[in-house]
Amino acid sequence: MPVKCHGSPYHKRRASKWGAPNLGSDKTPCPDDVADSVVEAVFPADIAAALERGHVSALRDGDWPRYAWGRSEFLTSMGEKLEIIWEARVENRGVPVYKAYPITRERCSHHMPMKVREVLWPRD
Repeated sequence: MPVKCHGSPYHKRRASKWGAPNLGSDKTPCPDDVADSVVEAVFPADIAAALERGHVSALRDGDWPRYAWGRSEFLTSMGEKLEIIWEARVENRGVPVYKAYPITRERCSHHMPMKVREVLWPRD
């Protein structure tokens, strides 16, 4: 089943197709220089790949893992490559629709399994 993805104004510093910016103080901001169309082109396949790899939480919403994690590469408006480590949370269980947003080692769901953490942030 295909995965869909949508943005969230709670992670935006700029207006987007998902609404006026409403960056929460506890939210990690999405990069301003990645177009909404680029996000829509990259995230669905990358989230589906994370689900297939098992980079997901044990916690579920219906038939779907509540969280999935991965790493994606985007092209900025200046044509530069930007790599983002992200967390996606299911918003609509029927389709499924996930919202995804950047994370850091310190700011991610506590539901992330250690094996996923080690893949995203290998030990130096």
